[in-house]
Amino acid sequence: ARVDAPVHVLHAAHDNIVFPDHADRLARWAGVEPEIFRRGDHNSMWTWNAGRLLDRIRSVMKDA
Repeated sequence: ARVDAPVHVLHAAHDNIVFPDHADRLARWAGVEPEIFRRGDHNSMWTWNAGRLLDRIRSVMKDA
């Protein structure tokens, strides 16, 4: 019901297993803006977006 930590919602636009509207809903509940990656799907999001994903992870770790 409540999380007292930074929330980041990262999702692939073409995910056909966990649909992007789930990411939108989670982000709305958390009060954050989702980052939807235009390239990739459920299984290839890292393949297409590794650099940006690692940048986001590093920024979260740096702020922790």
